[in-house]
Amino acid sequence: MAARLARTTPSLQMHCFALRLAIRTGSYSFRRTLSFPSTLRALANENFRRYGVRIALVTSTLLAWLCWMMFARVGVYAATGDARVETAAAAQPIESLVTARLEALPIEVGQHVTKGQVLAVLDSRQEALEREQQSGELASLRAQLVSLERQLAGALSGLKPLQETSLGALEQSKARLRAARAAARLASEEAQRANKLFAAGTLSQAELRRSLSLAAQERLNAAAIAREVSGNEATVKSSEFGNVRDVEELRQALAVLRGQVSSAEASMRRLDLEIETRTIRSSIAGRVAEVRALSVGQVVSKDTKLGVIVPEGRLIVVAHFSPSEALGRIRVGQSASLRLEAFAWTQFGTVKAAVNQVTSEVRDGLVRVELEIKQDKQSDIVLEHGLPGSIEIQIERVAPYVLALRAAGMAIRSQSRAKASQ
Repeated sequence: MAARLARTTPSLQMHCFALRLAIRTGSYSFRRTLSFPSTLRALANENFRRYGVRIALVTSTLLAWLCWMMFARVGVYAATGDARVETAAAAQPIESLVTARLEALPIEVGQHVTKGQVLAVLDSRQEALEREQQSGELASLRAQLVSLERQLAGALSGLKPLQETSLGALEQSKARLRAARAAARLASEEAQRANKLFAAGTLSQAELRRSLSLAAQERLNAAAIAREVSGNEATVKSSEFGNVRDVEELRQALAVLRGQVSSAEASMRRLDLEIETRTIRSSIAGRVAEVRALSVGQVVSKDTKLGVIVPEGRLIVVAHFSPSEALGRIRVGQSASLRLEAFAWTQFGTVKAAVNQVTSEVRDGLVRVELEIKQDKQSDIVLEHGLPGSIEIQIERVAPYVLALRAAGMAIRSQSRAKASQ
């Protein structure tokens, strides 16, 4: 029995060892104190203490875990590796608007440029020759225009006096016609009275003939003046028509010439614009961040990117998230932590940021989120445009059991979808 108990526990082994020692030495008092029932009681007390401690540890651990699940708060983060430090103002690409030969590219990476500074020059000799030719044609058209304007002004200035002279002569002839007709009527009345007197025998035949002859002469004179008035009217009308027709022809020619001048001026402006587009200038002040390796004389195609200018100003973080993570979850003011690829976060730490803007439009399957940088002044991280990294945005703080319920719900939903797809 002692050998079997000795194989169970260390305490029982000690009791067995004491028992064997007492038997060998023959000690009566030790043999009386160490009996088998006391050994069993010691064994029971040892088991109780050992399992009680274990049960207490398990119970306290379970209670602590339940309290943590119910009352603790853990952060829920939306993370993405598509994050980049950029300037608040958009970078300006240096692009060619036409296909032409490169004449000069007087910029280099890191160079500071001002607004309006020349960045690249393309070949514009052909446009310059066309402009020179168009300029000569425009000068000729303008000279013709001045000449026609003078002719029209002279025609208009001479038309009025001529009309006044013709109308004056016509009025005079009409006045003479009225006087001749009045004299003809008076002579006719005198001839009628002479006939009556000759019939009464109080007037001689010679006086009658003289009265009749005078009346006939006055009628002829009135008819002659009437023909003169008709001729003057026809002359006035024909002269007016001819002068007006000449003026209208001059006006039509002037309108055509003015149209040609306007077209030539538009061609000049178009050529000036084409020459200007071949001189690429900076629309902002900033720093040259990229320059394409091109040689002078190389043909540059339209919309070719020659470089990039980064404007001066504050820096922000631009990140892209999936719509399921961003829409309705990421809000303005939420805190974030940026890890830059160029600066190991284990050595340099992270850059603190806060959400500043969340776009509601989805482009290329992603949502754009802009964050304001809150960098520590004592940080060794040097921020500049173009630094890539990853960012984590704390979107909420919830109890752990809520996360467990969410995970269970997502698992059940995924299983339901898998069954539905089958």
